[in-house]
Amino acid sequence: MINTPFVSGLRPGHVITAGVAARGIIEARRPGIGPSPHVLPAVRRFGAPAVDRSRIGGGHEASDTGYALNSGIVDEFRAGRINADMLLRMTATVISKECIDQPKLAVACLNELSRAVFGGARVAPNCYVYTAVISTYAKARDPEGALEWFEHLLIHGPVLCPPAVPNVVTYNAVMLAYQKAGNAKGTAKLFVHLMTHGPTMIPPVQPNILTCRYLIFAHTQAHDASGAFNCLKHLLAYGPTLTRPIVPDILIWNAVLLAQAKVGDNIGASECFKLLCSQDASFEPRAVPNDATYLAVMLAHAEAGDPVGANYCFEHLLQNGPHFDPPVVPNIKIYNALLAAHARSEKPEGVFFWWNHLKGRGQELEPKVVPNKHTYRTMIKACKKLGDWAFARAFLEHAIKSGFDPEAAIDGAQLGQLVPPVPQKEIEEPRPKSADGVQKAASIRTDFRRRSI
Repeated sequence: MINTPFVSGLRPGHVITAGVAARGIIEARRPGIGPSPHVLPAVRRFGAPAVDRSRIGGGHEASDTGYALNSGIVDEFRAGRINADMLLRMTATVISKECIDQPKLAVACLNELSRAVFGGARVAPNCYVYTAVISTYAKARDPEGALEWFEHLLIHGPVLCPPAVPNVVTYNAVMLAYQKAGNAKGTAKLFVHLMTHGPTMIPPVQPNILTCRYLIFAHTQAHDASGAFNCLKHLLAYGPTLTRPIVPDILIWNAVLLAQAKVGDNIGASECFKLLCSQDASFEPRAVPNDATYLAVMLAHAEAGDPVGANYCFEHLLQNGPHFDPPVVPNIKIYNALLAAHARSEKPEGVFFWWNHLKGRGQELEPKVVPNKHTYRTMIKACKKLGDWAFARAFLEHAIKSGFDPEAAIDGAQLGQLVPPVPQKEIEEPRPKSADGVQKAASIRTDFRRRSI
């Protein structure tokens, strides 16, 4: 059994029972969240949990008389034209493909199974039907609704005939709901529940690559860089030891790097990137850096104003990128992050070197790298930071010639902002009020248009 020291949750070694499993998951709720008193007065067959009108999706109305999209399928079963397995399989398919993000319709389909009686035996929903219902709540971004049905499966599933227990797809559906809501703590508690109770279920349940993705993606959305990195380290250490080994793919690596970029953790991003490049060659499939990988690392250095780290990452890309499969080459987003790292540093002069690199080497790449409004915005900010108004005006002229609107595209920079400050003695002199004077003042503001970089 995998120990999970990076999240708090249930103690390992518990044998899953209806009550224990449900109590462990209930803690994942947000404070103050509970069943709403405003519930549908409709069917509560199989002890189904209450459905909150304020959270369920729109679309067709599921009537209190049991109207459901699978009613025709149930009629076919009652007539003896299909068996129970086909009924459940078709019901799960209808919920997945037709209900999508409308939980009300999904619940109506599940409750419709109460009419599935043939030969004196009633068909109960199985794990796949429950999972399909939970997935509609996930797509509707309703983690509380997904959790209610997951708890219902844990409590009532074992007493159905045949018993229904969650599988890894069920866990993934609930974790996806919490991940889409940006609730890293709820996702982590579900992961702990899976690692604690999954091995004792029949059949045993263990995480797969999607489980790990949703866990780390949730930390990324919550800007929890340390939590995402800890999850990655845990996965690297214990993933290969599972019955079905799990090796982090490049999407997981990129999610961790993006979490570090969001908080400007350039040191953590450098450590994570080196860990990626030095991963064990025996890992299959091996994660290969792509342009999103390098961009995330560069953004972390840019956010921290670390030009040295940005230079190292960019040079690594130039040296190793063409040898990857598929090859990786710099794009304008990566160049912009590199320029931003220099522009935000204490010595922003480096932007000019990499601007020349962009205008030279960038034109030789396939596809060519062309400056965009963010490139000019960064260059103008660097020039203003250096007090070099002439170059700032020249870059603005170059942006205008390239088709960018100076007011909207260059970070709202007004044209007058790039005019050199007027000495104090000239400010004290009266301004000309004649037509000639107005025309002369206007020519000062537009003189930069005749300059070039």
